[in-house]
Amino acid sequence: MSERWRALSWILVARIAYGVQLQAVPSTASTLGRELSLSFADIGLLIGLFMLPGIVIAVPAGLLGQRFGDRRVALIGLALMVLGAITGAFANGFVALAAAQVIAGIGALLMGVLTTKMTADWFAGRDLPLGLAVMLNGFPVGMALGQALFPALAEAASWRAAFIAGAIAATLGFLALILPYRRHPNDRAQRGADAPSTRLSRGELAAMIVAGMIWAAYNGCYMILAGFTPVYLASIGLTPHTAGYFASATTMASVAGVMAGGLFTRRLGNPDRLIAAAAVLWAALLVAAPFTNPSIMLVIAGFVGGIPAGLISAMPGQVLRPQTRGPGLGVFFTWLYIGFAATPALGGWMADLLHRPEAPLYTGAALLLAALPLLAVFGVMRRRLVGT
Repeated sequence: MSERWRALSWILVARIAYGVQLQAVPSTASTLGRELSLSFADIGLLIGLFMLPGIVIAVPAGLLGQRFGDRRVALIGLALMVLGAITGAFANGFVALAAAQVIAGIGALLMGVLTTKMTADWFAGRDLPLGLAVMLNGFPVGMALGQALFPALAEAASWRAAFIAGAIAATLGFLALILPYRRHPNDRAQRGADAPSTRLSRGELAAMIVAGMIWAAYNGCYMILAGFTPVYLASIGLTPHTAGYFASATTMASVAGVMAGGLFTRRLGNPDRLIAAAAVLWAALLVAAPFTNPSIMLVIAGFVGGIPAGLISAMPGQVLRPQTRGPGLGVFFTWLYIGFAATPALGGWMADLLHRPEAPLYTGAALLLAALPLLAVFGVMRRRLVGT
């Protein structure tokens, strides 16, 4: 195994922990809501709070990596994830759970931004979409584990056990990055007057804003589905245990879709058309799901939805210089976390407002279609910056 693939294998452990910890709330929503008297909107807000810190600290996270080293900051993030999960395990109400989600969310943000930058360093060039696709799959794999295990765990023991599992996963991620992982040469603290400038050009900044909005819409849809698919399936008659397994199957289908998209992109000169086609088809499947067999249709939608993930996440690497990857990804992730924080609450609010548990599916589809014009705008910006 080459050095870059060894490095990515350890990064994957941390990314899996990210997905596992995120599912502590949505995959135990039925039990958690019943015991603590939480509404759909409360659950959506708790999911969103895990992502909320990214709105204000994504850019500083990239700069911290430039200043102190990528791995070091990622390790701090994993330590905060452990602390947040333990806090959640001992929470007795919405306020304490909200605090736990914010603490864990700050840690996940630091780890997420820096592990993306670390992967971009290792796979810069033609294989960037493939490397990022593999890295991104750690997140849904972790989510799938949580979706499959946490509902039954909550029913058999307590929803608190899901938070303890999240703490264990984050600890494993910490050990993976501090022990066997070896830093990339571009992972170093940059100080002094001779350090290359990390200042983004106006063109790079604008491109990162547009790309970030696209990534926010895509992941906003994904987060809505991750948060409300188990609840929706339970509302149409599936047991929480069965609903959790179908939600897990949907997430694993997205893993296959991400890999398919990453491999296929190596044969494409311009992947924008594939991104657009996948988004339209994904939206159509979500709208059609309640009128067919929702369980099966959502699994198919999961595969289609996974296809553009590596392609969209590779957008920053297409226009950023090596020295601006840290702050550029910070801008990119700022918009991502705006989507992460706002859309689960929006999906829950729509379900409460319309009294229809399938309303979050339609909300996700609307987000996907809204991102299509931005994809064309980014293509123009990319041509101006790099001529491709």
